Amino acid sequence: GDEFGQLAAQVCVKIATAIGATFRTHMQPYLARGKRSSGWAKSARLVRSVLLLPSAKAAASAHGPDDDVTDPVELTPEICEPLGELRTVLRVVRLSLAPRLAARVWRSVANDIDSVLVNELLVPLALSRSRGAINQVDYDLNALILLFKPFTPRPELAFKRVQDAMLVLQASSDGVEDILNSLNPLKDDTELAHELNQLGITKLTAPVVRSLCQALLARG
Repeated sequence: GDEFGQLAAQVCVKIATAIGATFRTHMQPYLARGKRSSGWAKSARLVRSVLLLPSAKAAASAHGPDDDVTDPVELTPEICEPLGELRTVLRVVRLSLAPRLAARVWRSVANDIDSVLVNELLVPLALSRSRGAINQVDYDLNALILLFKPFTPRPELAFKRVQDAMLVLQASSDGVEDILNSLNPLKDDTELAHELNQLGITKLTAPVVRSLCQALLARG
C-alpha cells in the first residue's frame, strides 16, 4: 500500500544518493582537469579503452539478456575506471530491482551526474580549455551517457544540462556572441527562458549560459 510505496521511494533515494556520491568521488581526478590552465590535449595521453556498451537488444528490456557489444573508444585515462565502476553498479540496479524502482534510481543518478558535470567540469572548462579539449570531453561524456541505454533508448534526454552546455561550448565565436546578446539582462525570466528555448537550450538557466559565454569569449 501507501506505506510500502513510501518506504520503497526512500530506499531508492538512498541507493541513488550513494551511487552518485561514489561516482563523484571517483571522478575527482577527471573533474580536476577542467580547472587546470595547461593544455588538455598536451597533458593527457589518450588510451585505447574497451568499454562494454549495451546493445540495442539489451536496451529493449530493463531485465532483458545482458548481451553486450565491445566498442573500442578513445577515452581520457582518468574517466575509464569511473565509467567501468558505474556500469557495474547500474547493471546491478537493472537486474536486482523491479523496473519501476530501477527507473527511480537511474533517473535520480543521471540527474545528479548531469548537475555535477556542468557545475564542476563544463563551466570551468569554458575558461581554461581549447576546442580540442572540449571535443574530447564531449566524446568522454557520450560514453558515460551510453551506460544508461539499458534503461532507455534515448539516455541523452536525461542529461539535458550537459547537452545544453556542450551546445554552447561547441558554438563558433560568432555563435557564442549571438547567444550572449540574446540574453539581455533587462529581459524577465520568462523572456529569457523563451530565448534559450529558441536556441535549443531547455534546462540551463540564463545566468549559467551567460557565464559560459562570457568565459568562452574571455578565453579568446
